Amino acid sequence: STVGALVGMIPEGVYLLTSLALVAGVLRLAQKKTMCREMDCIETLARVDTLCVDKTGTVTENKMIVDDIVPLCPDRFIAEDIHMIMADYCAAMRGDNDTMAAMRKFFTGEVNQRAIAALPFTSAKKYGGVSFHEDETYLLGAPEVILGGDFDAYREKIDHYSAKGCRVLLLAAYDRELEPTLDSAHVTPIALIFLNNLLRPDARDTFRYFASQGVSVRVISGDNPITVSEVARNAGIENAERYVDTSTLVSDRDFAEAVQKYTVFGRVTPDQKRRLVRALQAQGHTVAMTGDGVNDVLALKDADCGIAMASGSQAAAQFGAMPHIVAEGRRVINNIQRAASLFLVKNIFSFVMTLLLFFIDMPYPLQAIQLSLISALTIGVPSFFLALEPNYARVEGRFLRNVVRRAMPGGLTNIVLVTIAGIFTQVFALPDTELNTIAVWVVATVGFVTLYHVSKPFTKLRIAVFLTMLAGMLIALLFLGMLVSSVVGAFESVVAVLPIVICFQSMVLDMAGNVGTQSLAVTIRVLMDENLTLSKKLQLLWKETRVGLLNGAILAVMALGFLGCYIHFFKAYAWGEAFLLSGCVGVSLVVAMVISSLVGTVIPMLFHKIHIDPAVASGPLITTINDLVAVVVYYGLAAVVLIDMF
Repeated sequence: STVGALVGMIPEGVYLLTSLALVAGVLRLAQKKTMCREMDCIETLARVDTLCVDKTGTVTENKMIVDDIVPLCPDRFIAEDIHMIMADYCAAMRGDNDTMAAMRKFFTGEVNQRAIAALPFTSAKKYGGVSFHEDETYLLGAPEVILGGDFDAYREKIDHYSAKGCRVLLLAAYDRELEPTLDSAHVTPIALIFLNNLLRPDARDTFRYFASQGVSVRVISGDNPITVSEVARNAGIENAERYVDTSTLVSDRDFAEAVQKYTVFGRVTPDQKRRLVRALQAQGHTVAMTGDGVNDVLALKDADCGIAMASGSQAAAQFGAMPHIVAEGRRVINNIQRAASLFLVKNIFSFVMTLLLFFIDMPYPLQAIQLSLISALTIGVPSFFLALEPNYARVEGRFLRNVVRRAMPGGLTNIVLVTIAGIFTQVFALPDTELNTIAVWVVATVGFVTLYHVSKPFTKLRIAVFLTMLAGMLIALLFLGMLVSSVVGAFESVVAVLPIVICFQSMVLDMAGNVGTQSLAVTIRVLMDENLTLSKKLQLLWKETRVGLLNGAILAVMALGFLGCYIHFFKAYAWGEAFLLSGCVGVSLVVAMVISSLVGTVIPMLFHKIHIDPAVASGPLITTINDLVAVVVYYGLAAVVLIDMF
């Protein structure tokens, strides 16, 4: 008994099952050319509700092209002059980013002069510069940064091209030395250079998928917000017209309000990207951040899950693989939740039962080999199949809370059933072997009822697994008694048969009793509706209750018929006596189900003030209450029947 209690309290398969499910998920992602740095990032991806993406390299391809050049000072700098200046500028800059690669490809030609100083472009400054000699310095970068207060004079032309989705850079002459600080008063605009990114071919489908899954998208870029907004609109991102220039945001409150109002954020510095991610997290969002450059590192590090495109971090992927990544995460987490709830039913029962036995004079009702049989057929084998099945439903709630909520009704039902059965056997002076046998049947049946609920909605594979495990359990308990006596034991009195009927009660109640409770809830609601005529009320009542009544009748006949056959064949009772005894049990079952259904309906009425939603009656709390009430009522009626018979 001690070994059995210890075995029951240890969820021996959860760790192995979780590890196998995560490993299988990592291998599936590897087939999609996605590398996971940490296995737990799969769970995070499954729970992501906000995705922050960079424009270049994520929404668009990494490759950029120069679309056009517009001279701003044609009397001093013609197109050929601009090409010569840019050819020298590109030769002086050693950067290998996509912008410089596009300009080197466009501004070809012989290098005429060498630079004496260079200021590399950074995401923080938004511009770079080159000095060829003391009186010849050129700047290249964001127009609003370089022009400062003079930007309004060129705003209309710049916004016109930005609205087409072009990235706009300003080439300007600067009559001061290159320094970290910029004096816009000494800037002379030369030309506007327009660059364009090609939209990723899979971008629209990817963002459409995220929208259908309830994942909101934020586009965070260092480019002009108008440009980014147009690119986001072309990619099919919802609310892309809501954009803001992040350089206008200062305080944490500004960032908190901005992430609620806007979808597109332009002119973002690396530190501001991190502040945007933190603002989203502070509002309870699970944030994933994608990026492909150094300026994304801070945000990638602080996000719940960083997704680097073709580089390191927690996952490296092509953007088109993102739906597969999220779907795989959901499959793993949903299936682990299903399987873990099976394990916890046994653990809750064993742990609480062990505590109760400190105060009750009753042996632990199960042996280690019995728990091994029950665990193998109701937990171990089914959980293996459940953990590897496709399951891409949205992950809701917290993992532990979901698992405990699913496991608690089965665990509590086991505790109450076995405890009352122990008291029942003591009152009628039955040996411990009878309690042992009753406990095996009860725990096994409740295990299959739990497996039934966890397996819904049924697929062909789940039906096959459920029926195979059920057949194996029945064979072991009914026909291997002589071979495996320690597992089943022998019935010495017909009295011991009656408590086993509680198994059928539990099965009938869980599979059809909730339907009866829902029907009762509908009945009360229909009868209280003053807008319906009597004939209409009768029609609605028949329509709503006939399914529950039919299901309950079928299951009751099956259960009581099986019980009558069992008493006849295994207890040598005549057919008439066997089915008479089975009928007495059936009466107690019907009364128990009616009372438990009434309780299950009254409770939601109290909470919902008569305006009942029938779906309330199918919750775990109502299921547990129905079980407990039916158990008490059944055992009371069974005791009356027994006293009268003997």
